[in-house]
Amino acid sequence: MQMTAAFIPTYGSPDKIRIRATAHPDPKKDEVLIRVMASGVTKADTMMRSGTPYFARLMVGFPRPRHPILGTGYAGIVTEVGADVTGFRVGDRVYGNAGLTFGANADYVTVKQSELIVPMPDGLSFEDAAPLTDGALTSLTFLQEIAHLQPGQRVLIIGATGALGAAAVQIAKSMGAHVTGTARAANFGFLRDLDADAVIDHGIRDVSQMTGQYDVIYDTPGVAPFRIIRHLLTPKGLYMSPVLGCDLLFRMLMTRRSKGRRAVFSATGLRSVAQQRPLCDQINEMMTSGQLRGLVEHRFPLSDAARAHALVDAGHKRGNVVLTSA
Repeated sequence: MQMTAAFIPTYGSPDKIRIRATAHPDPKKDEVLIRVMASGVTKADTMMRSGTPYFARLMVGFPRPRHPILGTGYAGIVTEVGADVTGFRVGDRVYGNAGLTFGANADYVTVKQSELIVPMPDGLSFEDAAPLTDGALTSLTFLQEIAHLQPGQRVLIIGATGALGAAAVQIAKSMGAHVTGTARAANFGFLRDLDADAVIDHGIRDVSQMTGQYDVIYDTPGVAPFRIIRHLLTPKGLYMSPVLGCDLLFRMLMTRRSKGRRAVFSATGLRSVAQQRPLCDQINEMMTSGQLRGLVEHRFPLSDAARAHALVDAGHKRGNVVLTSA
């Protein structure tokens, strides 16, 4: 029995992606087989596809991808469970993250029951659920677990219209913060619809020339280095980014013992499942209550994975990009 999947046999641009038939996976004793109804295409996925930053290849494969089927975030239906699986049953609607084994951009994916598999709340669509372990989970981790954002604090979200940024605007507002987001002028209405308190046109304003004081700066795409934006932080302000480069690593080391302004990186996907699962439960509650919306603007069939990756690479998307299976 075979299935269709999006492969990246070698690192490179979106045109390297190949849609191929491959063997249908069989779950091991401790694994769950999931029929993927929707899967995400995120900035992290495009970085894996391109093999950047280069030191990441030590984890995902050198000189070529160790696991060539793309995709991390998924939502679908449990179709088979291994003999030792106790927490899931055939027919369960779930979402989760395949982690460093990837494989979500396919008709089926196998995931260990010990990994991040989350029951979907009633009323949540597969398309809205598939990206939750990227944008929503990452931003909730940064704002709540790392920044410990408090009501009334001022937060600047750079790249506020992307998957992480749009989730961060909603989450920060739900926590009672004053939220400023950067966006192109064409997306001002999008951010105001998310209830952002202020919007800055990043297509016009040079970040180094910006004014204001923020308790937290959350640089979702990693485009505003700490060294040029630290003047916007309060004396004990925190700069955070999920994109690790040499500059951020250096600034983290330089400021880690500082009682003043600090720079922080965290990889949400490398946190333990025990740390992530309660946050997913919180996200489910926020989605059910309407505090958080899925914001899926672009949907592509699995066969158009290359187009989806090209859209994310262009950096102008709003919200999430998902692939749907037939």
